[in-house]
Amino acid sequence: MQSMTGFANGKTTINLSSQQQVEINLEIKSVNSRFFEFNFRAPSLFSSFENEIASMAKLTLKRGKVVFSIDIKSGKNDNENPQLNTTLLSQYVDIVEKIKNVAQESFDAKSINWLALPKLVNFDSVEMSEENKKNLFAFFHSTLENLKNVRDTEGNKTCADIKKSLEKIKDLSQKVKEINAIELEELKKNFEQKKKEFFAQTFENDITRQAEERKIHDLEIGMSKIDINEEVVRSKMHQESLEKLINDNSGNEIAKKIDFTLQEMVRETNTTCAKTVNYEISSRCIDIKYELEKIKEHIQNIV
Repeated sequence: MQSMTGFANGKTTINLSSQQQVEINLEIKSVNSRFFEFNFRAPSLFSSFENEIASMAKLTLKRGKVVFSIDIKSGKNDNENPQLNTTLLSQYVDIVEKIKNVAQESFDAKSINWLALPKLVNFDSVEMSEENKKNLFAFFHSTLENLKNVRDTEGNKTCADIKKSLEKIKDLSQKVKEINAIELEELKKNFEQKKKEFFAQTFENDITRQAEERKIHDLEIGMSKIDINEEVVRSKMHQESLEKLINDNSGNEIAKKIDFTLQEMVRETNTTCAKTVNYEISSRCIDIKYELEKIKEHIQNIV
């Protein structure tokens, strides 16, 4: 079982083809999400790698919202050469003049951060060799594996909590079954006693006889209404399915399957509550629903 929450970082150094050495700092964060979401934050040097990195992350992590942040620091051989895009600057100036004409005195051109304007200042393009790219992707993959290990560790803790809740549900369900069996046995004895008395009686008229027959019939209907054996059997089957899912070490996505199983378990528990008039059973059904809700909260954060 793997959690969707985790953090990993790493640092490496590469030499670019221009002999410029750069230090690369990588941070990867992930949080829970219904699907796989990838947020890529990196300098333009890495923009062409975004799709490849996203595919690698999805293959490794499968699900969750992932923020992949790359920061670079130049080494001693820094030979970056900033270039002013004069054509774009002229276009920006024309736009500023138009804004001033419309806004008049309410607009202050000094408030503009010119260096922050997109593509106004460019740097000499730097290419990366295939060998450096290979080493870089090996570094990315290693950091993603570290994140996966963190998520696995968190997932194991979650799995342990879910198992505790499931054991409590099993114990509560068994107790419900035992209480219902005792209750049904008492009703059955009462029913048999009433039948025996009925056949032993001599009735004055048909009206009295029909009234007693209805009483016996109502007792029989009452027994069938509070019999929760079907719900108990189905609940046990769902508990076994849930246990198999949380012990699944295949690496498959199991959260949605667990969610569907929990829905069925809640449905059976609600039916049991609706059928019983016994406080002891109702109380234990509430405890079962509490444990099911705890499991439901846990699976919001697993793959």
